[in-house]
Amino acid sequence: MDFEDCYNYARNQYSNACYEINYCENNKANLNNMRQNKIREINDLKAELKNNQKAAEDVSKVIKDEGNLQDKLSQVERKTGQAATNYSSMVSASDITTKDLTEVFSDETASTKSSLQTVFDTLKSKLNAVNAKIEELRQKISQTEASLRDIENEIRANDSNLWDAKRAKIVASFNMEYYRRMMNLAGN
Repeated sequence: MDFEDCYNYARNQYSNACYEINYCENNKANLNNMRQNKIREINDLKAELKNNQKAAEDVSKVIKDEGNLQDKLSQVERKTGQAATNYSSMVSASDITTKDLTEVFSDETASTKSSLQTVFDTLKSKLNAVNAKIEELRQKISQTEASLRDIENEIRANDSNLWDAKRAKIVASFNMEYYRRMMNLAGN
């Protein structure tokens, strides 16, 4: 192999190294974009998770008050019964026909109890849905963080390849210069 062949081989290595450097730099830019998008996606998912956790907390607080509201409704029912008894006693002393207040308000009371139960059943159902969404978001965050780690590993591997290509370019440059000088010396 003569000096010109060695020079051409070094020049080919130099050209390949330049191509690899360009490829690695472009790939690094793409990987950094992907990394930023994953970070943004994780931040969005975490914000959504926080909102859902807050909603679950608020709904749980309301559901905890169900027993309290049921007690209050029972108190109203008892007081209505007491008022009905007192009203019946007052009316029975007069010549007016009496109406049983318990019967008058029983439909309203039953309707209110039913509506209240429906509201709490709906809230419990919504809480279950929100809890399922929270679990789904946690899984998505975990998957996206794993994807981010993969991208960061790709960035490190790409950086290593970039460094190797730059080193190969320098070596090829020195070899080209060496063989160019040897050709010049051989030509003189």
